[in-house]
Amino acid sequence: MRLPIALLAALACASPVLGCARPAREAPALRLEDLGLPPAPTTAARLEITGDLRQYAGPARLEVRGAEPLHLLLEDLALAEPVEILVESRAPVRFGRPAGAPVTDAGTFLETDGKLLISLQRSWDDGAQERIVVVGRVAPVPQAPPRDWMTPGTTLYYGLSYDDKPITRTVPMGLMVTVQAAPDGGRVLSWQADVDPDAEVEDTTQRRRGGRRTIPPEVAERGPSHSDRFLGGEDTATHTSVFIPRQARRTLGTLGAAAWQDADAPGTGLLTAEGTLTLTIQADDALWRLPATVAKVADSGARYVIADDPQDPLILWASRPGWTMRLLAIGRPVP
Repeated sequence: MRLPIALLAALACASPVLGCARPAREAPALRLEDLGLPPAPTTAARLEITGDLRQYAGPARLEVRGAEPLHLLLEDLALAEPVEILVESRAPVRFGRPAGAPVTDAGTFLETDGKLLISLQRSWDDGAQERIVVVGRVAPVPQAPPRDWMTPGTTLYYGLSYDDKPITRTVPMGLMVTVQAAPDGGRVLSWQADVDPDAEVEDTTQRRRGGRRTIPPEVAERGPSHSDRFLGGEDTATHTSVFIPRQARRTLGTLGAAAWQDADAPGTGLLTAEGTLTLTIQADDALWRLPATVAKVADSGARYVIADDPQDPLILWASRPGWTMRLLAIGRPVP
């Protein structure tokens, strides 16, 4: 005997395993403060440094500390080292020494409609040289990301905070994941991560480690488990990383729940949609508004914010017992 559809739905709701999960589209809209997330960024910049002291090209935090003279503080997302620039005069362009720093700057400066373009040569008193280029926006209007927002060469800058290391709540440990070209449906992720010196046994001077992770197409589509731990070297993973399985994302969107096993959060269970959220994420010198779904696993207490993209369901934020992972910014590949 074939049961009516309404009765089948009622039985599903009565199930102690499935419950009656609501579709994600019916879930309530949540706020940043509901998850304890910081306010959305209001400025954005891309910073390029080449020289004797360091090399960096990617998004940077931008703070305007003063308007007259213009005092800028930038911080890269790899080493979290500050760069101060003081524009004493706009016409003619003249740079100063911020807070008596032992540097001399010379170059060009252009400001138009809230966009800052700076190119300067920095000479340190000890003879070191740096070339610094800044493209910044003091009040960018958040916009929708382009369709190719996860094109190969895109770098994801995550901050990791650990409950047993209070300092990481202020200065998170860094994880940079770069999306590489991959077989159709698969993923290849190259990565670099800060090393926890407290966990080092053999080499206490090592500060960064890196590697490359290949995720086969069938795992990216319907992998049985997930892990965002990156330990070193090259590996072919049997689990997803950074992106949840596409099948799980589809099920989360249609049924409001998906089977889930996170190796970084003890226990297995059901990933259940709690609500929706739009996150503003810095992408170089722009701000992107990313619609997302908030989902939780009841038995472990883990909670995730997952981009509403069926092809690239990126984890934008995850809170697991003992640690939190948050996407700080996105670096776009240079054309």
